[in-house]
Amino acid sequence: MSAERYQVFISPLVSLGQYGPNVDVSEDISETDLGNMVRKIEALDFDFGSFVYDKATVRIINRGGKYNNVSDFFPLKRDLAKVQIFYIDRFGIAVLKFEGLLNESGSSSGQNNENVRFLIVSNQSILKQVQVSTGLIQDNNLFSEAIKKTLDQTLITNILNFEPNLIQPSLDLAIDNASEFDSKPAQTVLNQLLLASNSVFFLDSQNKMNVKGRIKTDNKTTFFGASDPFGRENIMRIDSIKEGYQRVFNSIVVNNVESIDNVSVTNFGLRQKSLSFGFITSPTKAEQIGGAILSEFKEPKKELKVTVSTRDARDLMFLDKIELDINNNLYNDVGIDFKDRFKVMSIVENTRELTTILELRGT
Repeated sequence: MSAERYQVFISPLVSLGQYGPNVDVSEDISETDLGNMVRKIEALDFDFGSFVYDKATVRIINRGGKYNNVSDFFPLKRDLAKVQIFYIDRFGIAVLKFEGLLNESGSSSGQNNENVRFLIVSNQSILKQVQVSTGLIQDNNLFSEAIKKTLDQTLITNILNFEPNLIQPSLDLAIDNASEFDSKPAQTVLNQLLLASNSVFFLDSQNKMNVKGRIKTDNKTTFFGASDPFGRENIMRIDSIKEGYQRVFNSIVVNNVESIDNVSVTNFGLRQKSLSFGFITSPTKAEQIGGAILSEFKEPKKELKVTVSTRDARDLMFLDKIELDINNNLYNDVGIDFKDRFKVMSIVENTRELTTILELRGT
């Protein structure tokens, strides 16, 4: 067996739209120079539906200006070079953990240009560079059809893998006024459709685009706390425990049509979210949208962070089902019952410590 480690590959642009071969640059990156890799479905507390790019940072030794912008290594430019980061386990098995594009705007050089810090944003960042052309989306297209048309464009599918069967929004209504999407960035269009369909977007381990509701998957993983009678302890830390009040919304107003849950208002006070969708003109559809969102967020769902070894979290994906088998007395009575079920909403890999922080939300 060998030591766990990460391996980094860069594929530079050699001409517009054309990439060179993947080059292993790991020898120019020390253990301390690979930053955390952050992947999230939703970005903010006190909100939902906030689209966020995954990101990673890499500091690379720049011997003789090898990695300068416009150099032998980067013949065209550094910006938009493809980057892949693999986790190599003790048995030498490689798992792709991050795939993205070098972002020159967020990159910088150290003293005397001896090293370069690269910001790598996930491949989904290509969405902000592609436009939805006039007439691409038509009146009466379903949300699912509009999302497929938005994502199935050559500039996007050159970077991301598209499979129609993976586009499964939670709510699938017909669009009333498709002209609202004309000449808008694909990211803007996708944001609006995700919000209206009460769905999330993420890339899976095969770089495939997924759109689905926030329902947990059938993939189940159990993590075990201290003093497990069978010696299966693999939880390193549990913290940032929240009862979920910060994400409670019991009045959803869509195009001035309100959907409200009075029981939730009585229990938690009025927590209102107002949304406007120009592509929806039907009050009935506005009410359906509000009702779907209300059903998701009217009650608090416990949220917490669990730290485990990257080895144990290696194959986890967003919305996978998580169970925590712990003795509450050993964790200051954190109030987690074995019957509680959680789903993965965020994955943060600490590459230096070979640990992974999972942000979980109750199902």
